[in-house]
Amino acid sequence: MNNANATVLIDGCRRELVRIEGVKSTFGSTSPAMELMTKYSVIKCCGTIEQCFKTIIFDKVESNAAPQARKYIEQTFREGSMNPSIENIYKSLNLFDKNWSNSFKEKVKNISDADRIKASLKSLNKNRNDFAHGKSIIVSFLQVSNYFEDSCLIIEALDEVVG
Repeated sequence: MNNANATVLIDGCRRELVRIEGVKSTFGSTSPAMELMTKYSVIKCCGTIEQCFKTIIFDKVESNAAPQARKYIEQTFREGSMNPSIENIYKSLNLFDKNWSNSFKEKVKNISDADRIKASLKSLNKNRNDFAHGKSIIVSFLQVSNYFEDSCLIIEALDEVVG
């Protein structure tokens, strides 16, 4: 990836997933500890994808912006809360550069098994939102890990377009 900050975020999340896999090995996949760790992993993975998508866009825009514009973009875009849905990524890109948005849509469409990849990002978002709003979530740690890896392909596509 071109964006070193996003790479650090993804690598950090992957390391945490490996550590959680160790908890699973110790306590078993059906233990209460693993249920909590799975819920944590939903929040961590989705949050990482959100930070990556914002970081890639902000870092690119920020490099050419006046200090006042940087401050505004950082406070309204980067520090604001926004689900990292494919639609929100399209909209955000379109706000900065319509060509970015169009190129990103095309790149995502050309990812092998694009429908599954987009569904993984959607599932990660849905599970995070459901859990954050007090609803029960039924997802395995393996599913969360797979959703994260699939979502990383979307982030890589974004990085290629914006980077």
